[in-house]
Order: sequence, then structure tokens, then C-alpha cells
Amino acid sequence: MSETSAPKSQIKLGSVRTSNKGLWIAIALGVVAGLANMIYVHAVQGTRLTVLKAKARLSAGTKVTAANFTQIDIFGDNLKEMRPCW
Repeated sequence: MSETSAPKSQIKLGSVRTSNKGLWIAIALGVVAGLANMIYVHAVQGTRLTVLKAKARLSAGTKVTAANFTQIDIFGDNLKEMRPCW
């Protein structure tokens, strides 16, 4: 046994319990944050704006069909700002 190692009587077991307690607190806070995020996302999904994105560049005067566009749903709580004024 080397001279730098501590005898078993001097090893503190309280630090292990403290780290386990901190771990459980961190896990609990993570679960609470996940639940809060799910609740927020569920509430925000009620406000939806559907837009069309062109799949490729379209020249002016070109006849277009639904196949030229991709439908995109935008969710968020600031959709009132994105709606057109007219």
C-alpha cells in the first residue's frame, strides 16, 4: 500500500449519498421540464399556419399545379404577426 492512499476509516461515504441525491434531483427536474415542453407544444399546435413552398424556381407566367409545391405547416405562438394585413 502506498503512503498517499487514505485508510478506510478516513473515506467519507456522505459524498456518494450527496451525488446520488443530486442525480435524482436532476432527473426529476428533467422530467418536469419535458412535461412542461409537451404541454406547451400541445397548446401551440392549435395555432397553425399552412404555407406552400415551391419545389423549384418558377419563371413568371409559368402555369403551375399542386405538384410544383410542398405544403408546410408552421406552428407557433407568434402566428398573428405572420398573417398578412389584407
